[in-house]
Amino acid sequence: MITGIRSDYELVGWFYDSAFTQPFSFETHLVDSTVPDTYDKSRTSEVDDIYGLPLGEKRTDTDGKDYVWDTEAEDWLLEDGKKVPWNKDESRFWITRSLDLFAKWRSKIDGAKGINVEYYNGNTLVSADPDQYLDQAQAIAIAAPAAANADEEFKCWVVLHWNGTEYVEVDGAQRVLPDDGFTVLKSDSYERALTEEELATAPDGVTKKYTVRLKAVFGPIESETKTKLNYNGNEGELVSGYTVPDGYPTPAVSGNVITFEGLTINADYEALGAVFARPGYKFLGWATAANATSAQFTAGQMIAPDILDGEVNTLYAVWEEKTVSFNYVAVGPEGATDFGSVTPETDANNAIKVFSGTAAGSTASANEGFRFVGWFSDEACETKVGDNTEFVPQKTGDPGHYPYGDADTMTVTFYAKFEYDTTTLTVTNSTGHDAIFTISGKGYGTDGGSPIVVAIPNGQSVTIANVYVGETYTVSEDGNWSWRYTPYSGSTNALVAGINPFSVPLETPVRTYWLSGTSYYWKSKPALAVPSN
Repeated sequence: MITGIRSDYELVGWFYDSAFTQPFSFETHLVDSTVPDTYDKSRTSEVDDIYGLPLGEKRTDTDGKDYVWDTEAEDWLLEDGKKVPWNKDESRFWITRSLDLFAKWRSKIDGAKGINVEYYNGNTLVSADPDQYLDQAQAIAIAAPAAANADEEFKCWVVLHWNGTEYVEVDGAQRVLPDDGFTVLKSDSYERALTEEELATAPDGVTKKYTVRLKAVFGPIESETKTKLNYNGNEGELVSGYTVPDGYPTPAVSGNVITFEGLTINADYEALGAVFARPGYKFLGWATAANATSAQFTAGQMIAPDILDGEVNTLYAVWEEKTVSFNYVAVGPEGATDFGSVTPETDANNAIKVFSGTAAGSTASANEGFRFVGWFSDEACETKVGDNTEFVPQKTGDPGHYPYGDADTMTVTFYAKFEYDTTTLTVTNSTGHDAIFTISGKGYGTDGGSPIVVAIPNGQSVTIANVYVGETYTVSEDGNWSWRYTPYSGSTNALVAGINPFSVPLETPVRTYWLSGTSYYWKSKPALAVPSN
């Protein structure tokens, strides 16, 4: 190990840094990882980058020597012609790292094994440390002594300095609390020769005593500064049966404000949870501004009332509107397919804020042979909410809002109902005679219901309601209406046409028998399509 010589000092060791926090061992292998600093090779042969001098100039280096630029050698040379080492010397290309080490020294303790440490309360010795310390060694402060006056309390220990006459407190003196470390310095100690009595029992070679003194510092008892903390519901209502974390005193409640009095400044308290509720909003946490959109403190986070803004510490509940998503579903007759559609099936404005948001809605479209009935809020299509094919969910309440629940978000579905399209069918007796007819088809004997049997006087008509567009209905003459007449046996089909016709209710006709001996024939007329009104 390289030691060097320094009068009245002994070497403690070598360190990487001048603060002596990173010790260096000479057993360390010098590699890139143990020598972190890169060797500076920034100087050139044409201009000295350090001094910025042009060719031929003379300079004085930090070592006090004069250097002159030698044009032939293309380098800085001493006046005796010796070459000045420079960082780009190609013959030393392997030098890539720079290692600077700092030596730490401590004063030699002449005539003693170490430095004694004593603790005083005023002029009274409280305790003497049984250990002795080298210069710059660390010691641990003892417990605090009791205060002599009832209105005072212990503040700290202060390391005194011997000025040659007495122990005094100097600027920058070390102040230390019990069980904390401090540095023992020979420069602070009182040095004296041992008395003859002390010499008689002292170890060989010990002729002196070095003592560092610490003094107890007392001061007036400081009462804990108290403060208060308000939790403002910020339009939220206090929840019944709310609880508060441990450490809080019993609160005072006024409206939607909870106030805790007598909180200790510099003490941490756990932020309250959702002690307020606001319909249609979710609780995010707390903030020091009433109009905050994000929380500074969340439930359970530790807060200190004295760090909050303002003379009165107030935390405001931070709220965020709940959201709703709307779905739209087409519902048709049982067993039917391809009856119609809704566009879109999910609202374009998804996750809509229940108060300030706006739904885009959906449009129902019926396919041929079907008609749109309306929009409903239930899948059974019992509660109607809209008659038009274009539907936009409406807000309710005051203030107006979309549906919301206990969850932060919810999904609401509306149903567009489709039915088979119906119209009316007019049957006219053009046989020249009174006759009885049977009308059958979908809803009337086919796929439900019973055929209609109706007597139609010659030249008159009967209108059949609720026949389905696109379906075929059969109109037949009743062959058993008269014992005197054997009718022409035949039937005709009527293809029902028309889009959204106006349906005329049919009152069930009374079967009437007209007697006639004249044979006849009949024919049906086309179905009458009545436009919607």
